[in-house]
Amino acid sequence: MPSSPASPIPAQSKDTANEESILSGAATVPSSPAYSIPAQSKDTANNESILSGGFAKSKDAVGAKDTPVIRTESLTRTYRMGTAEVQAVKNVSFTIQRGEFVALMGASGSGKSTLMHLLGCLDTPNSGHYWLEGEDVSRLSTRARATIRNRRIGFIFQSFNLLPRLSALDNVTLPLMYSVAQKSVRKRAGEAIARVGLASRANHRPNELSGGERQRVAIARALVTAPSLLLADEPTGNLDSKTGLEIMALLGELHRDGSTILIVTHDPTVAGFAERVIVMQDGSLMSNEYF
Repeated sequence: MPSSPASPIPAQSKDTANEESILSGAATVPSSPAYSIPAQSKDTANNESILSGGFAKSKDAVGAKDTPVIRTESLTRTYRMGTAEVQAVKNVSFTIQRGEFVALMGASGSGKSTLMHLLGCLDTPNSGHYWLEGEDVSRLSTRARATIRNRRIGFIFQSFNLLPRLSALDNVTLPLMYSVAQKSVRKRAGEAIARVGLASRANHRPNELSGGERQRVAIARALVTAPSLLLADEPTGNLDSKTGLEIMALLGELHRDGSTILIVTHDPTVAGFAERVIVMQDGSLMSNEYF
């Protein structure tokens, strides 16, 4: 397939920086003291937009069952930092099939976070291609990428990114607010909470939950839209080792149920739960091995 010409190397735009803050946990806390699903405060709506992509869900067709969930070809991302150019991702090509559980590893500065931003449709490459379920999403607008995130990608964050004024159940409803009929929102959120074993804790706020329970709520929130891809960024990073293993066991269950999972980690124990490990170094893929 012919490759697209390399685009000019831009400085990071305000939009890109804002989108990357989604993954790093820079959501603001809503100022309203209470939350009601039908009536949203401006601050709460802004936070829901961050988590849901902010656009209504449609019935767009996705790829056939044998179409890879992820396929990249010569994916490259370069940033300008002052007068220097930093090539964070260099000609990366790989495929993840539907139903795979893959770990992405690499030291700090290896490019794995930048690659994760690209795969999560939080950023766009300078050159190369990224197909999500057969659709080339490499050059989509900010708005179109937000829609993709809402419909087809479920994010699991290291720092949980739960809104502290909301119950566990209400946190899980957030991605559905723009995509599902209001009467179905709480039913689907309740089913997701039950799936991660927290039905009895659904009405508790985050500060009333343990770290493991908070991450289970975050997983339920990622699952509630039935996404094509679960993208987990160091999901055990803020947990003790025992709780981390419990969370990985839960992700293993979701994989056995058919979920496609890409987990970004520096921990070999966590990577050991995956069936394939991709290792990055200096922006390039160094290995891509099945276990």
